[in-house]
Amino acid sequence: MSDHYILNSENQPVSEPDLLTWARWFESANRQAAGDYLPDGVRVSTVFLGLDHSFDWNGPILWETMIFGG
Repeated sequence: MSDHYILNSENQPVSEPDLLTWARWFESANRQAAGDYLPDGVRVSTVFLGLDHSFDWNGPILWETMIFGG
């Protein structure tokens, strides 16, 4: 299985074995899954990474949520 993933038409991650296909998709895809501003100005953002960041055998980690401010 590939370490590269794209989102299908239902925004579900699917493995993409062809690196060039993945790179073309990654270059132009909207990978932000969610983004919110809290009342105190803190921003919470979740993005699709496109690469497996798990580094173990428990399944892929394909999403990252970050908090800015606060």
